[in-house]
Amino acid sequence: MIKEKESRVIQHYFDMDRYEEAVPSIEKLFENDPFDPDAFFYMAVVHFSKSDYASARKMCEQALNYGFDPAQCYYLIGQAHEEERNFKEAEEAYLSALELEPENGDILASYGYLMVKAGFEEKGLQLLVEAKRVTPASERVNQLILQYYFAKSDQNQQFLYIQNVMEGASSEIQNLVNLGLFHALKNEDKAAMEYFRQAFLLDPTNSDLLKILEEYHQLTHPLFFPQRLIKKAGGPAVIYSLFMVITILLFFLKQFIVLLPFAAIYIVLCIYTWITPFFYKRYINGKI
Repeated sequence: MIKEKESRVIQHYFDMDRYEEAVPSIEKLFENDPFDPDAFFYMAVVHFSKSDYASARKMCEQALNYGFDPAQCYYLIGQAHEEERNFKEAEEAYLSALELEPENGDILASYGYLMVKAGFEEKGLQLLVEAKRVTPASERVNQLILQYYFAKSDQNQQFLYIQNVMEGASSEIQNLVNLGLFHALKNEDKAAMEYFRQAFLLDPTNSDLLKILEEYHQLTHPLFFPQRLIKKAGGPAVIYSLFMVITILLFFLKQFIVLLPFAAIYIVLCIYTWITPFFYKRYINGKI
């Protein structure tokens, strides 16, 4: 009776991504049974949410020893290794999980994306496609496929998968992140930043969200207005080529009165774009 009640509470907090708040209920499970495999696994999830990957693996191993679902244990152990970029160990754990559940789409997708990160893109994409075939509605599967196409800068596929992910988002935080990504794809940086900010406010310990928020704060800060104009014009290479063409043209036309201030403005612009990132990091970054 105690276990059933506390497990419902734990799952409720997990569904809302409020892992720390589940700890008292997990401790009650341990009080009821010091060898409760579910309690060990729940605690592993809590440690994982805090980026304490060594403790997460340790708890998972205990859960495994006391009879928890081995596929789920290996899966979480693999994720913990992957977060620490221990790709070989992560692969071994994912393969152990897939031996037990060869058609688990979430595990297939995680293993596939690991292969992509490790440099085996063809194999990774095949695994992602297989994961999509097995569990087409899985939020995890669609999220990893979306991340793959973000890395490939394939905007058509990005829009397709972000729609799938948004439709299947299981938490408010994930939905806000997806909305942020959607606006990011449309180059609507301010709107994207606002959604990322709302997601971060719901999970202020999430270092990944903080990193994204800091990047978008920099993208939208007034200091970087010249950089945004340069980007819209085609990037630094285009601006440099245009500068060289105009400079050569003015030189041959002997328009030195125009050439000198034009060159001075370009040099000032270059210096400005070089020093603003350092100025931002020194005086502004961290004040989001």
